[in-house]
Amino acid sequence: MTIQGSIPEVFAEIEDSQNIRGSLFPSGFRFRQFIITGPPGSGKSTIVRRLRGWPLEGYLDLSRNNWWQSRDLSLRPREVHLGVPYKGVKEALTVFDKEWLANWDTLEIDFDRIQVPPQAGDFAITNWRRKFVFEFVVPDADKAFVWREERAKSGLYPADLFLTPEIVQKQNEIYLAVGHYLQTNGLLIYYRNGFDAPPVEELLPGAPSLVERIATPSRGLPRLMHQLGVKGFVGPQRLRDHFEILDRKVRVPYSGKGARIRIDDDEFWVVPDHPIGEAREDYPRDWFILDPQAMKRGIFGRLRIKMNKEMDFGRHDKNTTKLFNLRPDFPPHAVQLLNNRGTLVISSRGTRSLIQVARLEEHMSLDDLRFENLRALREIFGGPFGLLEASEALDLARQATLLFRDEKFRPLDDEGQPGGMLELPKGPNPIVVGDLHGEIDNLVKILCENNFLRDLAHGKALLLLLGDVVHPEGEDGLDDMVSSGVMLDLIFRLKVRFPESVFMLRGNHESFDAAMSKGGVPQGLLFRRWLNEERGEAYAETILRFFERLPLVARTDDYVASHAGPTRSQVDTATLVNVKKYPGLVNELTWNRLRSPRHPTGYTRSNVRRFRKSLLVASDTPLIVGHNPQSPDEAYWVAPGNIRRHFIVYSARKDLMGVVVRINGRMVAMDYHAEPLCDLEAHSEEKEERSSF
Repeated sequence: MTIQGSIPEVFAEIEDSQNIRGSLFPSGFRFRQFIITGPPGSGKSTIVRRLRGWPLEGYLDLSRNNWWQSRDLSLRPREVHLGVPYKGVKEALTVFDKEWLANWDTLEIDFDRIQVPPQAGDFAITNWRRKFVFEFVVPDADKAFVWREERAKSGLYPADLFLTPEIVQKQNEIYLAVGHYLQTNGLLIYYRNGFDAPPVEELLPGAPSLVERIATPSRGLPRLMHQLGVKGFVGPQRLRDHFEILDRKVRVPYSGKGARIRIDDDEFWVVPDHPIGEAREDYPRDWFILDPQAMKRGIFGRLRIKMNKEMDFGRHDKNTTKLFNLRPDFPPHAVQLLNNRGTLVISSRGTRSLIQVARLEEHMSLDDLRFENLRALREIFGGPFGLLEASEALDLARQATLLFRDEKFRPLDDEGQPGGMLELPKGPNPIVVGDLHGEIDNLVKILCENNFLRDLAHGKALLLLLGDVVHPEGEDGLDDMVSSGVMLDLIFRLKVRFPESVFMLRGNHESFDAAMSKGGVPQGLLFRRWLNEERGEAYAETILRFFERLPLVARTDDYVASHAGPTRSQVDTATLVNVKKYPGLVNELTWNRLRSPRHPTGYTRSNVRRFRKSLLVASDTPLIVGHNPQSPDEAYWVAPGNIRRHFIVYSARKDLMGVVVRINGRMVAMDYHAEPLCDLEAHSEEKEERSSF
């Protein structure tokens, strides 16, 4: 195969194509089959964004056994980088690894070490050679060099520094050669000369075209059934694109988009709780049921169907009725939803209502909403989530500190200074987040969920952080303050972007005090020292002022909140506004805990009742606090201590985070699964890599 500057003349345009979100792709393939790869700067990310595919990059080591079963291929369509084996080199290399760039002109691909999926036999259910369709984006080398040389000036792309036309040419050759090898071994491969070009395929002598191959009957279980004369069998109803009456069970795979359920004239969606990026191995295969009309309006409620759990959806449950605003004549038991190890099984409960089901279409996607939120949040932050440079961080901290201090919703104390209480507006929907303790992934995940970020941007929601945003928890890493620094950077970015929609209360960890210690680690002192070393004395002083000036209580007619709980002593609003005169009250509001055998002096139901009365709100007004985890396996607690309309929310767990929001006029607690959306370690390595050039 002759390789030239870009895709050679032995390639031909694929005439039988389909249009997916403005770009042409070969016909006959499903949306979820596409895997996009190619050298750096080829336009892979642009194509994935157009497809609204998975935004985080994956990596495939082609020399690894069973790479086709990699978790990086479980979420599609997505962009992947290829690790290619070379003769005399032990580990596979990408074309932007330092070792490859240092030896690009002498390295020779070791094709014998490239692993290829086995040919499917008659009894094989998965034909791995047909499961994926690989698009190799290989633009003209000269044009790619000019563009990559320009973007290298930003300093964000170390692989583009010291680039030459010859290196770009060689990178193209590598990808073309690997694509050719995989195609000759039975994989589905096509090419694109840049993100705006049409798809083309390599013409192999005597071989069918790409579209002809997909039209050929596949081996495996379907072929075996055909050979045995099995025409069909009575089993679960097939989920189709159009509504059909639910007359027997429907199974919906976790890997798909989900299903639409129509109950008389009401429609609901059941959607898999897919991770946004690369989930931890223990990420559960849960499902949500939600109201798509509420989803269009703003912040919406949803019910979680956990792994191996079942739920009867209907008016029999008062919380469900209120959460979804179900009509009075809605059936008590409409459908049963069973999460069978990740596969959702839907069955009718025998109601007289007309129950219909259909496949959830591509554009009806909770995944797309999450991806757009993640992209928007990265734009707000200004790039990957990592430590800002010291001078930029100082300017940002000073700007945000003034905004937090001069809240227009914060009454002044007797000295004319911002007081200790926030009088928040009643209209915007609250998004109340508990302790974060430097878990930057958790705050990013929360803001990527639901319509939280969109409603913040439109002034329809407000974010209320209950304090303890810094200082890591857990047995390990109590002295690692990097994540706390990034947490402050993100909170400050949000405050500057949405000054009248982002608020924060003070927790006990918002302190440099020597007594602020956990597990024998003096976190207050360590954080002060780390800030001095990383960003300078001026920055540390700015953060100290920020901590000291934070309010301690937030109130509206709909809810009240503090970090740790109500005061045990009698107070009034004037006292709370002037709270800095009363160190004992400050201590109570930041250190209190619910009374229990471990905390015999904690607050009780009577303290909550008196606190509501002191704040001049109704006796059933919800009180929301953090600081008080009640068990090791949950992220929120409703009515703890048998205190009605009381919530404790905790958002710093490694696997789960809690949040309290208002749905249909009532406060509701929800949880979300954690996942590593911010790779701080990779960011640090990237900074070191840049400085080493």
